[in-house]
Amino acid sequence: MKNAMTTLLRAIACLLLVCSLQRFTTVRHFRVTVTVPPGTDFKQLIISYHNGTETVKVKPRPEDKVIMLEGSYNARYATINIFYEQPGLDTMPGGRFWVTEQPAAIHFDNGWQHPVLTNAKNIDNEGGNNYKKWMAPVIREKDAYWEAHSEAIMDINSPERKVFFEKKRAVEDKQLAFVKQYRSTYYALWLFREELMIMGSVVPYGYQGTTVPQLRAFLQANFPEKPEDAFERATILKWLAAREVRTGAMAKDFTTLDIYGNKVTLKDCRGKYVLLNFWASWCKPCVAELPAIKKIHSSYSADHLVVIGISEDKDSSAFLKAVDRYGISWTKIFNKPDISREYAIPGLPCLFLIDPDGKIIYDRDEETPAQTDSLILLQQTLQKLAADQWKQKSL
Repeated sequence: MKNAMTTLLRAIACLLLVCSLQRFTTVRHFRVTVTVPPGTDFKQLIISYHNGTETVKVKPRPEDKVIMLEGSYNARYATINIFYEQPGLDTMPGGRFWVTEQPAAIHFDNGWQHPVLTNAKNIDNEGGNNYKKWMAPVIREKDAYWEAHSEAIMDINSPERKVFFEKKRAVEDKQLAFVKQYRSTYYALWLFREELMIMGSVVPYGYQGTTVPQLRAFLQANFPEKPEDAFERATILKWLAAREVRTGAMAKDFTTLDIYGNKVTLKDCRGKYVLLNFWASWCKPCVAELPAIKKIHSSYSADHLVVIGISEDKDSSAFLKAVDRYGISWTKIFNKPDISREYAIPGLPCLFLIDPDGKIIYDRDEETPAQTDSLILLQQTLQKLAADQWKQKSL
Protein backbone atom coordinates (compact mmCIF):
# COMPACT_ATOMS: atom_id res chain seq x y z
CA MET A 1 0.00 0.00 0.00
CA LYS A 2 2.84 2.36 0.92
CA ASN A 3 4.68 1.62 -2.34
CA ALA A 4 1.49 2.17 -4.33
CA MET A 5 0.94 5.54 -2.63
CA THR A 6 4.56 6.55 -3.32
CA THR A 7 4.18 5.59 -6.98
CA LEU A 8 0.92 7.58 -7.21
CA LEU A 9 2.53 10.67 -5.66
CA ARG A 10 5.46 10.45 -8.06
CA ALA A 11 3.08 10.16 -11.00
CA ILE A 12 1.15 13.21 -9.81
CA ALA A 13 4.42 15.14 -9.38
CA CYS A 14 5.52 14.20 -12.91
CA LEU A 15 2.14 15.24 -14.31
CA LEU A 16 2.32 18.58 -12.55
CA LEU A 17 5.85 19.11 -13.89
CA VAL A 18 4.75 18.31 -17.44
CA CYS A 19 1.81 20.68 -17.14
CA SER A 20 4.10 23.37 -15.77
CA LEU A 21 6.57 22.87 -18.61
CA GLN A 22 3.76 23.06 -21.15
CA ARG A 23 2.60 26.31 -19.60
CA PHE A 24 5.99 27.89 -20.32
CA THR A 25 6.74 26.27 -23.67
CA THR A 26 3.32 26.69 -25.31
CA VAL A 27 2.97 29.55 -27.74
CA ARG A 28 1.02 32.37 -26.13
CA HIS A 29 -0.33 35.64 -27.49
CA PHE A 30 -0.10 39.24 -26.37
CA ARG A 31 -2.00 42.38 -27.27
CA VAL A 32 -0.73 45.87 -26.40
CA THR A 33 -2.26 49.30 -26.94
CA VAL A 34 0.32 52.07 -27.42
CA THR A 35 -0.21 55.82 -27.59
CA VAL A 36 2.53 58.40 -28.19
CA PRO A 37 2.84 62.13 -27.42
CA PRO A 38 1.02 64.57 -29.70
CA GLY A 39 3.18 65.77 -32.59
CA THR A 40 5.25 62.58 -32.78
CA ASP A 41 6.87 62.04 -36.17
CA PHE A 42 5.93 58.45 -36.95
CA LYS A 43 8.89 58.12 -39.31
CA GLN A 44 11.16 58.44 -36.29
CA LEU A 45 9.34 55.78 -34.25
CA ILE A 46 11.21 52.51 -33.78
CA ILE A 47 8.89 49.77 -32.52
CA SER A 48 9.52 46.04 -32.27
CA TYR A 49 8.89 43.07 -30.04
CA HIS A 50 10.95 40.02 -29.10
CA ASN A 51 9.05 36.77 -28.80
CA GLY A 52 11.85 34.83 -27.12
CA THR A 53 13.38 33.69 -30.40
CA GLU A 54 13.59 36.69 -32.70
CA THR A 55 12.91 40.40 -32.93
CA VAL A 56 9.89 41.41 -35.03
CA LYS A 57 9.81 44.97 -36.32
CA VAL A 58 6.51 46.86 -36.42
CA LYS A 59 5.85 49.79 -38.75
CA PRO A 60 3.23 52.12 -37.23
CA ARG A 61 0.93 54.10 -39.50
CA PRO A 62 0.69 57.89 -38.98
CA GLU A 63 -3.09 57.74 -39.37
CA ASP A 64 -3.37 55.46 -36.32
CA LYS A 65 -4.01 57.48 -33.19
CA VAL A 66 -3.66 54.27 -31.22
CA ILE A 67 -1.02 51.71 -32.15
CA MET A 68 -2.04 48.11 -31.66
CA LEU A 69 0.67 45.49 -31.20
CA GLU A 70 -0.22 41.83 -31.38
CA GLY A 71 1.90 38.72 -31.62
CA SER A 72 2.89 35.37 -30.19
CA TYR A 73 5.69 34.58 -27.75
CA ASN A 74 7.28 31.60 -26.02
CA ALA A 75 9.36 33.17 -23.25
CA ARG A 76 8.09 34.14 -19.82
CA TYR A 77 7.30 37.58 -21.22
CA ALA A 78 7.12 39.22 -24.63
CA THR A 79 9.53 42.15 -24.77
CA ILE A 80 8.14 45.35 -26.31
CA ASN A 81 10.64 47.94 -27.58
CA ILE A 82 9.42 51.50 -28.23
CA PHE A 83 11.89 54.28 -29.01
CA TYR A 84 11.73 57.70 -30.61
CA GLU A 85 14.75 58.68 -32.69
CA GLN A 86 15.63 62.36 -32.37
CA PRO A 87 18.69 64.08 -33.89
CA GLY A 88 21.31 65.25 -31.41
CA LEU A 89 20.32 62.90 -28.59
CA ASP A 90 22.74 60.22 -27.40
CA THR A 91 19.92 58.23 -25.81
CA MET A 92 16.60 57.74 -27.55
CA PRO A 93 13.53 58.38 -25.38
CA GLY A 94 11.11 55.52 -24.93
CA GLY A 95 11.73 52.20 -23.26
CA ARG A 96 11.51 48.42 -23.15
CA PHE A 97 8.64 46.61 -21.50
CA TRP A 98 7.49 43.13 -20.58
CA VAL A 99 3.94 42.00 -21.24
CA THR A 100 2.05 38.72 -20.90
CA GLU A 101 -1.26 37.34 -22.19
CA GLN A 102 -3.19 39.97 -20.25
CA PRO A 103 -4.28 42.87 -22.49
CA ALA A 104 -1.73 45.61 -21.85
CA ALA A 105 -1.37 49.33 -22.46
CA ILE A 106 1.68 51.60 -22.75
CA HIS A 107 0.74 55.27 -22.89
CA PHE A 108 3.24 58.07 -23.55
CA ASP A 109 0.57 60.77 -23.72
CA ASN A 110 2.30 62.77 -20.97
CA GLY A 111 5.74 62.57 -22.56
CA TRP A 112 8.37 59.97 -23.35
CA GLN A 113 9.86 59.99 -19.85
CA HIS A 114 6.70 59.02 -17.98
CA PRO A 115 4.84 56.12 -19.59
CA VAL A 116 1.61 55.01 -17.94
CA LEU A 117 1.47 51.21 -17.86
CA THR A 118 -1.34 48.70 -17.57
CA ASN A 119 -0.36 45.02 -17.25
CA ALA A 120 3.14 45.91 -18.44
CA LYS A 121 6.50 46.15 -16.66
CA ASN A 122 9.14 48.75 -17.38
CA ILE A 123 12.35 46.72 -17.75
CA ASP A 124 14.43 49.61 -16.37
CA ASN A 125 12.55 49.22 -13.09
CA GLU A 126 12.99 45.44 -13.11
CA GLY A 127 16.80 45.61 -13.19
CA GLY A 128 17.75 47.74 -16.17
CA ASN A 129 18.63 50.84 -14.16
CA ASN A 130 20.79 48.81 -11.78
CA TYR A 131 22.60 47.25 -14.72
CA LYS A 132 23.31 50.66 -16.31
CA LYS A 133 24.78 51.98 -13.06
CA TRP A 134 26.79 48.79 -12.55
CA MET A 135 28.31 48.93 -16.03
CA ALA A 136 28.78 52.69 -16.47
CA PRO A 137 32.33 53.06 -15.00
CA VAL A 138 34.00 50.28 -17.02
CA ILE A 139 32.20 51.25 -20.22
CA ARG A 140 33.27 54.89 -19.79
CA GLU A 141 36.87 53.79 -19.23
CA LYS A 142 36.88 51.56 -22.33
CA ASP A 143 35.24 54.19 -24.53
CA ALA A 144 37.56 56.95 -23.32
CA TYR A 145 40.60 54.80 -24.09
CA TRP A 146 39.25 54.14 -27.58
CA GLU A 147 38.67 57.85 -28.20
CA ALA A 148 42.23 58.64 -27.13
CA HIS A 149 43.99 55.79 -28.94
CA SER A 150 41.70 54.60 -31.74
CA GLU A 151 44.28 55.02 -34.50
CA ALA A 152 46.91 53.03 -32.60
CA ILE A 153 44.36 50.37 -31.60
CA MET A 154 43.67 49.69 -35.29
CA ASP A 155 47.29 48.52 -35.60
CA ILE A 156 46.94 44.80 -34.84
CA ASN A 157 50.43 44.63 -33.29
CA SER A 158 50.30 47.76 -31.13
CA PRO A 159 50.56 47.78 -27.31
CA GLU A 160 47.52 50.08 -27.25
CA ARG A 161 45.46 47.33 -28.87
CA LYS A 162 46.49 44.95 -26.13
CA VAL A 163 45.46 47.46 -23.44
CA PHE A 164 42.14 48.04 -25.21
CA PHE A 165 41.49 44.30 -25.22
CA GLU A 166 42.13 44.23 -21.47
CA LYS A 167 39.55 46.97 -20.97
CA LYS A 168 37.09 45.15 -23.21
CA ARG A 169 37.56 41.98 -21.19
CA ALA A 170 36.97 44.00 -18.01
CA VAL A 171 33.56 44.97 -19.43
CA GLU A 172 32.70 41.31 -20.06
CA ASP A 173 33.81 40.31 -16.56
CA LYS A 174 31.66 43.07 -15.10
CA GLN A 175 28.63 41.86 -17.06
CA LEU A 176 29.11 38.32 -15.79
CA ALA A 177 29.54 39.59 -12.23
CA PHE A 178 26.24 41.50 -12.45
CA VAL A 179 24.33 38.48 -13.71
CA LYS A 180 25.85 36.30 -11.00
CA GLN A 181 24.91 38.74 -8.23
CA TYR A 182 21.31 39.10 -9.48
CA ARG A 183 20.84 35.53 -10.70
CA SER A 184 17.73 35.07 -8.56
CA THR A 185 15.88 37.61 -10.74
CA TYR A 186 14.27 37.00 -14.11
CA TYR A 187 16.03 40.12 -15.38
CA ALA A 188 19.42 38.39 -15.03
CA LEU A 189 18.31 35.44 -17.16
CA TRP A 190 16.70 37.78 -19.70
CA LEU A 191 19.93 39.82 -19.85
CA PHE A 192 21.92 36.63 -20.44
CA ARG A 193 19.66 35.84 -23.41
CA GLU A 194 19.74 39.41 -24.72
CA GLU A 195 23.44 40.22 -24.34
CA LEU A 196 25.64 37.59 -22.74
CA MET A 197 24.93 34.65 -25.03
CA ILE A 198 26.51 36.58 -27.93
CA MET A 199 29.43 37.71 -25.77
CA GLY A 200 32.71 37.05 -27.54
CA SER A 201 31.10 36.36 -30.92
CA VAL A 202 31.51 39.85 -32.42
CA VAL A 203 35.03 40.86 -31.49
CA PRO A 204 38.01 42.73 -32.96
CA TYR A 205 40.59 40.62 -34.77
CA GLY A 206 42.86 38.87 -32.28
CA TYR A 207 40.65 39.36 -29.23
CA GLN A 208 40.11 36.31 -27.05
CA GLY A 209 36.92 37.00 -25.17
CA THR A 210 34.62 34.84 -23.09
CA THR A 211 34.28 31.45 -24.76
CA VAL A 212 31.22 29.33 -25.44
CA PRO A 213 32.26 26.62 -22.92
CA GLN A 214 32.71 29.34 -20.28
CA LEU A 215 29.27 30.79 -21.00
CA ARG A 216 27.65 27.36 -20.94
CA ALA A 217 29.28 26.53 -17.60
CA PHE A 218 28.24 29.94 -16.24
CA LEU A 219 24.62 29.35 -17.26
CA GLN A 220 24.52 25.90 -15.67
CA ALA A 221 26.12 27.17 -12.45
CA ASN A 222 23.90 30.20 -11.99
CA PHE A 223 20.55 29.24 -13.49
CA PRO A 224 19.38 25.81 -12.35
CA GLU A 225 16.59 24.23 -14.37
CA LYS A 226 13.16 25.63 -13.53
CA PRO A 227 9.93 25.00 -15.44
CA GLU A 228 9.24 28.72 -15.83
CA ASP A 229 12.70 29.29 -17.34
CA ALA A 230 12.73 26.23 -19.60
CA PHE A 231 12.29 28.13 -22.87
CA GLU A 232 14.93 30.77 -22.10
CA ARG A 233 17.50 28.13 -21.05
CA ALA A 234 16.78 26.05 -24.15
CA THR A 235 17.12 29.11 -26.38
CA ILE A 236 20.45 30.10 -24.83
CA LEU A 237 21.87 26.57 -24.99
CA LYS A 238 20.79 26.17 -28.62
CA TRP A 239 22.43 29.47 -29.56
CA LEU A 240 25.65 28.55 -27.76
CA ALA A 241 25.73 25.22 -29.58
CA ALA A 242 25.21 27.04 -32.90
CA ARG A 243 28.12 29.36 -32.11
CA GLU A 244 30.39 26.32 -32.19
CA VAL A 245 29.48 25.70 -35.84
CA ARG A 246 32.70 27.32 -37.01
CA THR A 247 36.00 26.25 -38.56
CA GLY A 248 36.59 22.55 -37.96
CA ALA A 249 32.93 21.77 -37.26
CA MET A 250 30.39 20.21 -39.60
CA ALA A 251 28.14 22.75 -41.31
CA LYS A 252 24.49 22.71 -40.32
CA ASP A 253 22.29 21.30 -43.06
CA PHE A 254 19.24 23.23 -44.21
CA THR A 255 16.54 22.97 -46.85
CA THR A 256 14.79 26.06 -48.16
CA LEU A 257 13.72 27.79 -51.38
CA ASP A 258 15.69 30.38 -53.31
CA ILE A 259 14.04 33.53 -54.63
CA TYR A 260 12.90 31.67 -57.75
CA GLY A 261 11.21 28.89 -55.81
CA ASN A 262 13.96 26.34 -56.40
CA LYS A 263 14.72 23.91 -53.57
CA VAL A 264 18.13 24.44 -51.97
CA THR A 265 19.54 21.75 -49.66
CA LEU A 266 23.07 22.15 -48.35
CA LYS A 267 23.68 18.39 -48.24
CA ASP A 268 22.95 18.18 -51.96
CA CYS A 269 26.19 20.12 -52.48
CA ARG A 270 28.32 17.35 -50.96
CA GLY A 271 31.27 16.61 -53.23
CA LYS A 272 31.72 20.34 -53.93
CA TYR A 273 33.06 23.28 -51.97
CA VAL A 274 30.38 25.71 -50.78
CA LEU A 275 30.83 29.39 -49.97
CA LEU A 276 28.02 30.39 -47.60
CA ASN A 277 27.53 34.16 -47.47
CA PHE A 278 25.25 35.80 -44.88
CA TRP A 279 24.71 39.43 -45.91
CA ALA A 280 22.21 42.28 -46.35
CA SER A 281 21.81 45.17 -48.76
CA TRP A 282 21.95 47.71 -45.90
CA CYS A 283 25.23 46.28 -44.56
CA LYS A 284 28.13 48.40 -45.89
CA PRO A 285 30.88 45.81 -45.19
CA CYS A 286 28.72 43.18 -46.95
CA VAL A 287 28.42 45.36 -50.04
CA ALA A 288 32.13 46.23 -49.91
CA GLU A 289 33.15 42.58 -50.26
CA LEU A 290 30.64 41.67 -52.99
CA PRO A 291 33.18 42.39 -55.77
CA ALA A 292 35.56 39.86 -54.19
CA ILE A 293 32.80 37.26 -53.95
CA LYS A 294 31.78 38.02 -57.52
CA LYS A 295 35.37 37.45 -58.66
CA ILE A 296 35.52 34.15 -56.76
CA HIS A 297 32.21 32.99 -58.21
CA SER A 298 33.30 33.72 -61.78
CA SER A 299 36.76 32.19 -61.30
CA TYR A 300 35.77 28.64 -60.43
CA SER A 301 33.63 26.02 -62.10
CA ALA A 302 30.22 25.28 -60.59
CA ASP A 303 31.33 21.65 -60.58
CA HIS A 304 33.79 22.55 -57.84
CA LEU A 305 32.46 25.63 -56.02
CA VAL A 306 28.89 26.65 -55.19
CA VAL A 307 28.15 30.12 -53.78
CA ILE A 308 24.99 30.56 -51.70
CA GLY A 309 23.98 34.02 -50.52
CA ILE A 310 21.56 34.24 -47.59
CA SER A 311 20.21 37.77 -47.24
CA GLU A 312 18.94 39.03 -43.90
CA ASP A 313 17.06 41.85 -45.61
CA LYS A 314 13.43 42.35 -44.60
CA ASP A 315 12.68 44.75 -47.46
CA SER A 316 12.36 42.66 -50.62
CA SER A 317 12.51 45.75 -52.85
CA ALA A 318 15.86 46.89 -51.41
CA PHE A 319 17.16 43.34 -51.67
CA LEU A 320 16.20 42.94 -55.34
CA LYS A 321 17.67 46.33 -56.21
CA ALA A 322 20.97 45.25 -54.62
CA VAL A 323 20.90 41.96 -56.53
CA ASP A 324 20.52 43.86 -59.79
CA ARG A 325 22.94 46.67 -58.94
CA TYR A 326 25.80 44.40 -57.87
CA GLY A 327 25.18 41.64 -60.38
CA ILE A 328 24.64 38.85 -57.88
CA SER A 329 24.30 35.77 -60.06
CA TRP A 330 24.83 33.00 -57.51
CA THR A 331 22.13 31.23 -55.48
CA LYS A 332 20.05 33.80 -53.60
CA ILE A 333 18.03 33.10 -50.45
CA PHE A 334 15.94 35.89 -48.92
CA ASN A 335 15.04 36.44 -45.26
CA LYS A 336 15.41 33.00 -43.66
CA PRO A 337 16.09 33.76 -39.97
CA ASP A 338 15.94 30.06 -39.05
CA ILE A 339 19.12 29.41 -41.05
CA SER A 340 20.87 32.37 -39.44
CA ARG A 341 19.96 31.03 -36.00
CA GLU A 342 21.36 27.58 -36.90
CA TYR A 343 24.70 29.29 -37.48
CA ALA A 344 24.35 31.81 -34.61
CA ILE A 345 25.00 34.76 -36.90
CA PRO A 346 25.67 37.65 -34.48
CA GLY A 347 26.46 40.29 -37.09
CA LEU A 348 27.05 40.80 -40.79
CA PRO A 349 28.80 39.98 -43.00
CA CYS A 350 29.52 36.34 -42.24
CA LEU A 351 31.23 33.91 -44.63
CA PHE A 352 32.01 30.21 -44.37
CA LEU A 353 33.80 27.93 -46.80
CA ILE A 354 32.59 24.33 -46.52
CA ASP A 355 34.56 21.40 -47.91
CA PRO A 356 33.08 18.50 -49.98
CA ASP A 357 32.52 16.46 -46.80
CA GLY A 358 30.47 19.23 -45.18
CA LYS A 359 33.15 20.54 -42.81
CA ILE A 360 33.77 24.28 -42.36
CA ILE A 361 37.36 25.08 -43.35
CA TYR A 362 37.24 28.90 -43.42
CA ASP A 363 35.52 31.64 -41.42
CA ARG A 364 35.58 35.31 -42.42
CA ASP A 365 36.63 36.17 -38.87
CA GLU A 366 40.04 34.70 -39.73
CA GLU A 367 40.73 37.57 -42.14
CA THR A 368 42.85 40.44 -40.79
CA PRO A 369 41.12 43.87 -40.75
CA ALA A 370 43.07 44.99 -43.82
CA GLN A 371 41.94 41.91 -45.77
CA THR A 372 38.20 41.86 -45.15
CA ASP A 373 36.98 43.73 -48.25
CA SER A 374 39.23 41.75 -50.61
CA LEU A 375 38.95 38.47 -48.66
CA ILE A 376 42.63 37.71 -49.28
CA LEU A 377 42.78 34.67 -47.02
CA LEU A 378 39.71 33.16 -48.66
CA GLN A 379 41.12 33.75 -52.13
CA GLN A 380 44.47 32.24 -51.13
CA THR A 381 42.67 29.20 -49.67
CA LEU A 382 40.70 28.68 -52.87
CA GLN A 383 43.76 29.16 -55.07
CA LYS A 384 45.61 26.50 -53.11
CA LEU A 385 42.66 24.14 -53.41
CA ALA A 386 42.48 24.83 -57.15
CA ALA A 387 46.18 24.13 -57.59
CA ASP A 388 46.01 20.95 -55.53
CA GLN A 389 42.65 19.51 -56.52
CA TRP A 390 40.79 21.22 -59.37
CA LYS A 391 41.20 23.72 -62.17
CA GLN A 392 40.00 27.28 -62.24
CA LYS A 393 38.04 28.67 -65.13
CA SER A 394 40.20 31.79 -64.96
CA LEU A 395 42.26 33.81 -62.51
